[in-house]
Amino acid sequence: MPGQQVKRSDFTIMNRTLTAITIIILLLHSCDGPGLFPCSECNEQYPVRIYLELELADTSQTPVNVQVTVYEGPIDDNIILYEFSTTAQTYLLDALLYKDYTVAARSVYDGKTYIAVDMATPSIHFEEDLCEMPCYYVYNNKLDLRLRYD
Repeated sequence: MPGQQVKRSDFTIMNRTLTAITIIILLLHSCDGPGLFPCSECNEQYPVRIYLELELADTSQTPVNVQVTVYEGPIDDNIILYEFSTTAQTYLLDALLYKDYTVAARSVYDGKTYIAVDMATPSIHFEEDLCEMPCYYVYNNKLDLRLRYD
């Protein structure tokens, strides 16, 4: 019977530890804004223009032609806003706050077609306390459309 008490005690400690870790994770990733706040990307003035930042290729990759299609909302709705080709590694597009965007990037490597898809809803957060000065931070506006090689 003493063995059962040790197991129950171990279970209680493990349960409390998991609860504490869960609470910490929830506090860092609140729905109110970005989790860890990057003051270096914060602006004192309210942004005049909002951009979607499309990451299309790593700097180590040879530039290739990428066909980009930007959709309003989910890709299933098939509401195309823009279609263009580029060889840029990063591309900026004008966007509206709190609007859902889906972007598909189609590339051809060695005769094979690859399509990367990502979604974003540009949002803004006003931070009063964490940085030296109160400032505005635009987040959820970066889309990673780079192909990965493992």
